[in-house]
Amino acid sequence: MDDSKRMEEISQFLLQNVSLFKSLNSRDILEISKSLQLKILSDKEILFRENEVGNCLYIIVTGQIDVLKALETPEERLLNVIKPGGFLGEVSLMARDNLRTASVRAVGETQVLELHRIKYEEMIKTQPTIATQVMRELSKRLRASDDATISDLKKKNVELAKAYQNLKAAQAELIEKEKLDHELNMARQIQTSILPQKVVLPESCEIGAKMVPARIVGGDFYDIIPLDDYRVGIAIGDVSDKGIPAAMFMAQFCTLLRVEAKLNQSPEKVLTEINNHLLDVNLAELFVTCIYGVYDIRDHSFNFGRAGHDVPVLIDAEGNIHQPEHKKGSALCLFPDPPIDVQVLTIPPGSTLLMYTDGGTDAKNIDGKFFGLDNLKQSILDYLDNPAQELCEKVIAELRSFQGDAQFDDVTLVVLRTLNHVG
Repeated sequence: MDDSKRMEEISQFLLQNVSLFKSLNSRDILEISKSLQLKILSDKEILFRENEVGNCLYIIVTGQIDVLKALETPEERLLNVIKPGGFLGEVSLMARDNLRTASVRAVGETQVLELHRIKYEEMIKTQPTIATQVMRELSKRLRASDDATISDLKKKNVELAKAYQNLKAAQAELIEKEKLDHELNMARQIQTSILPQKVVLPESCEIGAKMVPARIVGGDFYDIIPLDDYRVGIAIGDVSDKGIPAAMFMAQFCTLLRVEAKLNQSPEKVLTEINNHLLDVNLAELFVTCIYGVYDIRDHSFNFGRAGHDVPVLIDAEGNIHQPEHKKGSALCLFPDPPIDVQVLTIPPGSTLLMYTDGGTDAKNIDGKFFGLDNLKQSILDYLDNPAQELCEKVIAELRSFQGDAQFDDVTLVVLRTLNHVG
């Protein structure tokens, strides 16, 4: 069979059977097919082992794949079964250490399509909806694990009188809980990897940021996006929920934000485009409050769009506090083309701009007392002499001390500081 015929058959299979690519058209599918390598596994052949470095994603064409923990040891157990049309290996491509979290073994002769990391990352950049599909699949697996755990608990209550069945139910519950805990930790690592890790900034400014979720994962986010030698995009936002649903929606939002911001559009245009993209996939009816702005070191301007979010706080070099006017700006993902509050702030050298989510002001202690905006401003003033990142860390620490064990909402701070001099 010639290569063109083979690629055509592969693309047809992807189009009809693989949910990962269901949002793509046949032309895009055919282009992706050129990057795939067919691999044939014999019965019981190991595709990869736990803790190996993962560099490929695999799509099952024929046969079956068993996903196993602690392979070839007395503790070996089956975590999942993947059949034609399913995919695996995506977690190691997104995890910081890139290690495989389980072993994979073929059941019978099995054919898989192999997509290398480099091609996968290129595909994500050009087709950001695929990242959404990956996150949806992870969310689906988490929900399935959660449902299975609840089902086992119900079965345990019904079969208390039967010691053998009770023992089996407890064992199944333990396995499912371990699987759920593992996947939740993976979700946290994935969410952390979505946030900016290391950003090269213009020398005349510094940025600090800190996000603390109320649960293992959360709906708050921030992003720092270098645009050129003079400008940097800065965003902060809050999804209207906590936990896994908010984290999945946050991942979709951040993916679109980076795509739209790199097009060098105005903040208003960036937020409007993201809003209109997400309306079609917002089945959970979540909404997002957000600020996205562009800081330009040449004139110290911060041109920002505000979508229903709390207005930022500006502290000048003398320690005076200013806040821009609270104009009309609607949260995103509720309706098409929402009104965006567009403003321009000048941030003179020596000044500090604070952006925050409502978890930083609405935080309550065990007595029900709110931390409030005044306390947040005072905390910023107390630590104003610290570098931007340390300032964020210390203010968050003070907030957590105030809350004790009563944290209910995600908390995020972003600090932009313009320096008096460079070098």
